[in-house]
Amino acid sequence: APAINYQNLAAMGMLLFAVTAIISAGALARDLESGVAHVLYPAIIHEKRYFCGKYIGGVLVNLAVVLGYPLGILLFSFLGTGASEQFGPAPLGQLLHGFFILTVPNLVFLVTFSVFLVVMFRKSAAAYIGVLLIFICFLIAVSTRSESSHVLLVELLDPFGYCSVKHITDKMDMLELNTAYLPVSTAL
Repeated sequence: APAINYQNLAAMGMLLFAVTAIISAGALARDLESGVAHVLYPAIIHEKRYFCGKYIGGVLVNLAVVLGYPLGILLFSFLGTGASEQFGPAPLGQLLHGFFILTVPNLVFLVTFSVFLVVMFRKSAAAYIGVLLIFICFLIAVSTRSESSHVLLVELLDPFGYCSVKHITDKMDMLELNTAYLPVSTAL
């Protein structure tokens, strides 16, 4: 169902927090800590180009990782795990919509934040601690979502948009859950 795909794509930020820090910050921090980056600045490329290249490379590698979910959903009915009539048509439009409004912004945010922290502090531990703090905000938002009378505050505390998506899908009826596109709210 499209609603489940939207929730999973929003929750993917929870999994991305560690992956982006390891992939993006790890490579850049190794270059900075070992001194390779300082050799490359004057010799081959300018510092700005170096960091931009590392950033774009981190985004592209992480994008390749997160494409696994939508591709898996699309290919699942062809894997032979059951009869083809057991699976309905894949909600391609909703899957692409959710990917571009939830997963891609989460990915860009986490990679940017990780690279920023490594550049500022010159240690990969800064990126790991930074994304851990973001993850703690997510956990606080998710754990207080159902009891809170301040729904907007909880949705804004959630850096991945999961609480907003959950709030929107909780209000949908069965037909909307199975066919509708996720309406974009101000908190999302």
